[in-house]
Amino acid sequence: MINSPLSVNSNVNLIESVSVAKMIDQWQNNYNIDISSELKGISEIHLYECCESKLRFFVPFGLTGSGQFYQQLQQFNWYYRNDKWEYDAAWQDLQFCTKILEVGCGTGYFLNRLKQRGECDIYGLELNPEAVAIGQGQGLPILLKTLGQFVDEQDHSFDAICAFQVLEHLGDIQDFLSDTLKLLRPGGKLILSVPNSQSFLRFAKEDLLNMPPHHLTQWNQKALSYLCELFPLKVIQITPEPLAKYHVDLYLSTFLARFKQYPRLIYSPLFRLTHQVIKPLLKKSDFLRKQIVGHTLYACFEKINQQ
Repeated sequence: MINSPLSVNSNVNLIESVSVAKMIDQWQNNYNIDISSELKGISEIHLYECCESKLRFFVPFGLTGSGQFYQQLQQFNWYYRNDKWEYDAAWQDLQFCTKILEVGCGTGYFLNRLKQRGECDIYGLELNPEAVAIGQGQGLPILLKTLGQFVDEQDHSFDAICAFQVLEHLGDIQDFLSDTLKLLRPGGKLILSVPNSQSFLRFAKEDLLNMPPHHLTQWNQKALSYLCELFPLKVIQITPEPLAKYHVDLYLSTFLARFKQYPRLIYSPLFRLTHQVIKPLLKKSDFLRKQIVGHTLYACFEKINQQ
């Protein structure tokens, strides 16, 4: 029996199955990364959707990428971006927070931004040793520890905990969220960002970065809202990102991929129109990009005081 890792409910539907051998070849060809040891002994992975929470998740469970896998991804300059839209959204929600933890902080760009603001007691957790070393070299308080290890060392007085693009990488969602709530004071803020599976990403077939060993779950607004049914949380906001300038190429390539099976007489003019007209317009116009739902969902929750 397959149970959702969020609702722990067996009312789930199989969405698709993917050949692991094919994935291994694609990772090697596209990124020059060998993932065979990450998925050793597995011939297929299966994507399911929980009918109750609408969370999508991959089976077998426990296919979290290793530290070596993430170190290899770090070689790409797009992997740890410093200009994420959700950083600006969180900046507003953290205005009156003074004790802040960022889980999965990478090299510490956002922590450094908080540090420059001053009057903040900041902490960062990261499992990539190279990223930790870079952050510590900049004088940032980043620890090479899991959230579970950190919980045992701290009191429960954090004003805010942030996890940007982290939740989708985890196999132990319930444990992770339980630990964050142990650290948060009543009224404290839990800030999450995840790829939005209802954005243009839903048309990206065989998107290697959106499946194990990279992403183990796929989130949408319903799945994020469902957290309030499981934990003492209330929603402050759940907001979709407008299409970011740095995602225009990905958005258009995903759009064009849907027409590749069309006759060349149709596809070729569409390809030229997309690259010669639509792409320059989207890169130039903030207004046009704001009309398109982008890559990320941003969520801010408040911890409810339970009597």
